[in-house]
Amino acid sequence: MSQRSKVLVASSDSRTGLYVVQNLLDPNAACRKFVSEVIAVQPTECAPDTITSLGGKVLQLDFFEKSSNEIAAEIGKQPSVDSVVLVPPASSKKVEFAEKFFHVLKKMHENKPDRFPKSLIVISAIGVEEGKNKAELKKYLEIEEMVKQFAEELKMDYCILRTAPFMHNVQLYDKQFKDHHFLGLPIEDKAVAFIDARDVGAAAAAIACAQEGDQMNKDYRCKTFELTGPEALTGKKMVEVIGSKSPELKKILSKGFKAISRKDAEEYFAQIKDVDDSEVAFIQDTFELAKNGLLEKVSSDLNNILSPVGIEPRSFAEFIQETKDTFKASKGE
Repeated sequence: MSQRSKVLVASSDSRTGLYVVQNLLDPNAACRKFVSEVIAVQPTECAPDTITSLGGKVLQLDFFEKSSNEIAAEIGKQPSVDSVVLVPPASSKKVEFAEKFFHVLKKMHENKPDRFPKSLIVISAIGVEEGKNKAELKKYLEIEEMVKQFAEELKMDYCILRTAPFMHNVQLYDKQFKDHHFLGLPIEDKAVAFIDARDVGAAAAAIACAQEGDQMNKDYRCKTFELTGPEALTGKKMVEVIGSKSPELKKILSKGFKAISRKDAEEYFAQIKDVDDSEVAFIQDTFELAKNGLLEKVSSDLNNILSPVGIEPRSFAEFIQETKDTFKASKGE
């Protein structure tokens, strides 16, 4: 990592996208010294303050209102970048967003081929092949296929990061904790290797900074990785960990873990505000894979990517220790 990288992140409005930016720009981030510039693309309704306060440049562009030519022209006004990180939005239009973005890249290549980025990093999901008959998982597989097609056409290196279910989704069950005093998931007694989304952001940042000249590092070039947390936990074990880190939540979760049905889970999610229906369907589809024992594998890929920059993947216990005070149930709310 002898050179300082310039990175474009799209879209940066999601939690994962923001974590990519933070891992590139935060003064305390392991990759910060390897980065000279970050340009973040996000929808017009998002506040840019978090990113601009770190020194990033924000382009607020509506991908579904502007043409590919208009978006390419706006991005083309900025300094050239070495790498692009694509974080598909947590919405029903993730495929359309990705397809539009790839057409934008194509226009950028036509307009200024000498300033075109050579590396593309894309966030996807573990289980896309096993779950290709499930609508939301299939969307990620379609995006991966587009990545390979456009990368070949535009002569870009690519790296696909398939992620396990995120640890922060346990916060969606806050109301369940309070109302029913248990953690209920439709995974029976199977384990899941949940991952901290901050580590996904760190992995994307580490790869973006690991350039070899104008190419992606050969360790990542045109490869697909499966990113998981360092351990696989059953629902029962998750409750034990939560209780060990928070006496308040231990008391609230007096009924422990309960294996619920998909229908029960759907009824619960119907009560949760501000969660996109497609994201709920995606979570449900991944739990279906988990119930069949397909998300128990712990991969070394995340550790292999993060160890060169001195980062250790976070455990579920560390995540709960850091976030326990954010659960409304622990405050009696």
